[in-house]
Amino acid sequence: MNRSYGINAVLRSEEILQSGRIVSLDELVNHEPPEVRAEVLDFLQFHYALGEFLPNEEADLTPDEAASADRIMTLARRILWES
Repeated sequence: MNRSYGINAVLRSEEILQSGRIVSLDELVNHEPPEVRAEVLDFLQFHYALGEFLPNEEADLTPDEAASADRIMTLARRILWES
């Protein structure tokens, strides 16, 4: 999945949410091709959890949360540099 696909997935999800329809991220991702669903889900989770806000101090995360955050950040960085 490249950066523009991730951005378009966010835009598609925003359009659905702005329509007033309440859906889960899993429901949004189910409309994506199977081969990119996991990456789109990570991208959307990153977008909706962090958006443009990145704290200056470390969060107090459990080991599982820290591992998940590291995986999402690695994926987000890779997506941002792919085009």
